[in-house]
Amino acid sequence: METTLSYLSYLSDQESFVRHAHEDGDRQRELFEAATSEAENFGVLSAVVCCTLNDLRDRGASTLPNFILGFLPSDPILLQNLRKLSGGVISADLEMHLIYLNGQIYVAKALLRESVEEKKGFLTHNDVDQISHAWRGVCDHILLAIAYLDALFPDGRVTAQQIDRIKLEHSLLDAREGGTELSLNRDFNFPTWAQKRRHRRVMLNDIGSALIDGRVHTVLITDISVGGLGLDFTEGVRKGDAITVTLSTGRSFQGRISWSAGTRSGLQFDEALPHNDILFSWESV
Repeated sequence: METTLSYLSYLSDQESFVRHAHEDGDRQRELFEAATSEAENFGVLSAVVCCTLNDLRDRGASTLPNFILGFLPSDPILLQNLRKLSGGVISADLEMHLIYLNGQIYVAKALLRESVEEKKGFLTHNDVDQISHAWRGVCDHILLAIAYLDALFPDGRVTAQQIDRIKLEHSLLDAREGGTELSLNRDFNFPTWAQKRRHRRVMLNDIGSALIDGRVHTVLITDISVGGLGLDFTEGVRKGDAITVTLSTGRSFQGRISWSAGTRSGLQFDEALPHNDILFSWESV
């Protein structure tokens, strides 16, 4: 197997490249773990979208297919608010690159949506190249942001990295350089190295309640799988807390917090749901 020096590892190893965070408490570390995971997930989908656009550009396409919008990554929440959530301990360089990344994301998504939803007619080669160029910029900024985030863990990350980082890096570099490896226009199968979740997950975005330490809190249930729930507005919960979450329909679930970062957290069910549960009749993420 050919051995190459990882671009991300190289950047992360340079002491002058980023200043490590001062505080390394459990809660702050969990926040940085979750932010890095968010960047990884965003990077996978961005590479898919970028490679598809590169492919369409190379083929001289004059229209963009609607299906590409189904692979648009959601706007990153932690990466947009990391300085505030961390209490301002991240370096100025990391903050700067996250600002660049979020700005590039906004431009790239706006260009793509406008071209697919509004400009349903003819697109020139320059139009398609402009959109793919914007997404190549997204991939470049994600590479840099992940490098800075990695440097926050001088002793390594606690959470197992289920996404193969070398392959993620390779895909982002390929997309950034105009490659088409992950193009949806080819015989596309979502790469197994990028499938982090064990269970299919569907969006809920339901306002419900959570019973925590005998008190009822209003929460947002963002998504659900057979193994648990994604929650928001749960600031203050800690890993291991036993809580009961109730949907707006009145259906309740019991479990324990498996991770928390800022206002977001994940609930692992005490008992897994069946795969044919009615909740999974909705569109999966």
